Amino acid sequence: MGDEGGGDEEKQQPKDAVDLASDPAKARPPTASFLACVAYVLCTVSAFTICIPTSTRYVNSLGGVSSVAGVLVGLTPIASGLFQPLAVPLLCRVPLKTVLIAFCGVNMVGNIAYGLGGYSGWSGTVFIARAVLGLVGGPTYASTYVARTTGVKTRSLYMQYVGVVVGCGYGLGPLLATLVEATCSAAGLDGVLLNANTAPGWAMALIFAFEAAFLACYMVEPPRFAATKPVVGKESSAVPPMPWARLVAVWIVVFVTPINVGCWDVHTAFLAEQEWGMTVVHAGLYLGGLNLLAVPFGFIPVAACFTDRQGLAVFGAMILAADAFFWPHDSGLATKASVYGVGSVLLLIAAAFLKAFGWGLVSKLPPPQRRQLAISLNSTIYMWGRGLGAVVAGYVTPGSAFATFLAAVNAAALFYTGTVWSALQVPS
Repeated sequence: MGDEGGGDEEKQQPKDAVDLASDPAKARPPTASFLACVAYVLCTVSAFTICIPTSTRYVNSLGGVSSVAGVLVGLTPIASGLFQPLAVPLLCRVPLKTVLIAFCGVNMVGNIAYGLGGYSGWSGTVFIARAVLGLVGGPTYASTYVARTTGVKTRSLYMQYVGVVVGCGYGLGPLLATLVEATCSAAGLDGVLLNANTAPGWAMALIFAFEAAFLACYMVEPPRFAATKPVVGKESSAVPPMPWARLVAVWIVVFVTPINVGCWDVHTAFLAEQEWGMTVVHAGLYLGGLNLLAVPFGFIPVAACFTDRQGLAVFGAMILAADAFFWPHDSGLATKASVYGVGSVLLLIAAAFLKAFGWGLVSKLPPPQRRQLAISLNSTIYMWGRGLGAVVAGYVTPGSAFATFLAAVNAAALFYTGTVWSALQVPS
């Protein structure tokens, strides 16, 4: 009976999966399963960014001030960062597939609560809802799946694919907000329960219901990280220590990178609506379009061209160069939007590659038995950077202040990368 069960499992193994035991360095996940897993990331990032175009208006309608709209956006990644360390024991005890399906349910609850903000008449409702979304968001879960199903030679590439999906989510969220805004306007939906401010929550709740079904049908549970095996001839088979010094060196860059994207997202919406006089629909199209313009560049196999630390240096310089496009200048609206857009796309491309190289390096540094902890801490640091950027954006005035802030942060990060160069690699 046992042999028959093992045979059935072998027959059910997807054809495009690489056996971890036979070729561990080049291992890769089943395609359908990988897509189901990263679709969860796409949904959570979309739920995170869908509120950006209407955040100021929603907060104002509930009695809040415009400056805290950035807090409403940033609260989700900050809450996500707080929960990431708890993901370690959770993922050690509960199958990843089960976790993701359950989290789809929590996301539905959080988005429904966001949709009920207008009905409650209390701004705290939407802030609590955004915090709930953060508790089950973050990139830990997709990164864990990649770390469990890929080898050393393929991991950076699949981390890069995850970065592409995140970029799609950043663009899809504002575009969904635009679609919801236009639909509500065309249909005359202006009630307390369903209007242009609350509809994003209802829309995302429905999307997460479909994602739960997608996961249930197509995701294949990945193998867990290998346990320590006794070494013949050795008195002790203790797990190797965590390389904290090297990890902290990488985490500085991991923290700085999302500050750029978080601040840029919220600032762009403020700039388009308050300075350039765009409607929510036009601002959403502009913000979403810029995000999506950067996505195709994520498919460039830069992981095959640079080592992880080389990638951190090259794209650290690129993201600094992008800041030059954000300085104010006297010209027409079309020229301003075009120049700002070029800088935005360069920033987003550089940030995506920085994340891929940084996360890839973090997943390679610790021993397999400690990799889950490193990934969760990495996610915490990344999400806090993302949230801090969004919060700061509410208090950075459009123009030179925004450009100066990003230039200072990125120049410091690039200088730091040079000072810790020897630590940014996997020891032989």
